[in-house]
Amino acid sequence: MTLCLVYKDSSLYPLVELGMNGHFPLFMEDWITTSTKGQKKGLTKKDRLKAKEIISRLDKHKGLERKKTVLTALSDEDRDLFVRVFMELVEHKIIDSRPGLH
Repeated sequence: MTLCLVYKDSSLYPLVELGMNGHFPLFMEDWITTSTKGQKKGLTKKDRLKAKEIISRLDKHKGLERKKTVLTALSDEDRDLFVRVFMELVEHKIIDSRPGLH
C-alpha cells in the first residue's frame, strides 16, 4: 500500500526526490542504519497516523536545519518510524518512476 503522505506541494517532496538518488540530507547516518537494522514488521494504522503527524510538523518548517531540529527532538522510536516511512516513500517513488522495476 502506497503512502500518500507527501505531495508535490510539500516541503518534503524535494527531499524524497533527493532520496531517489541516495542523498538523505535530513538524516544522520546512524539514524538510517539503526532504522534499517533487523526485520521490521509492516506499518500499522497507528504508525501511519503517527507518521502523518510527524510529516505535518516537519512541513511547517521550510529550512532543512529546522526540520533536522524537529527530528532530533523526537523520541528514538518516533524518529525510527519516520525514517522507515520516508524510505518507503522513496522506494515507492522509484518504483513509480521506473515502470520496468514492477
